[in-house]
Amino acid sequence: MRVYENAAVTTSRVTIKGQYSGKKASGRYSSILVWVKGAAGWQLVANQLTPIAAE
Repeated sequence: MRVYENAAVTTSRVTIKGQYSGKKASGRYSSILVWVKGAAGWQLVANQLTPIAAE
């Protein structure tokens, strides 16, 4: 996690097995989360998953 004053960014790799909106969503993904610190504490404001190509 990298913190920049009132914002933070986390990156990770995740493995998902299941469905999203009725479509298969299984596989390995790179994840980026963006958090902002406000009066109520940390809040997730953005999330992106990018598929990682099979080796």
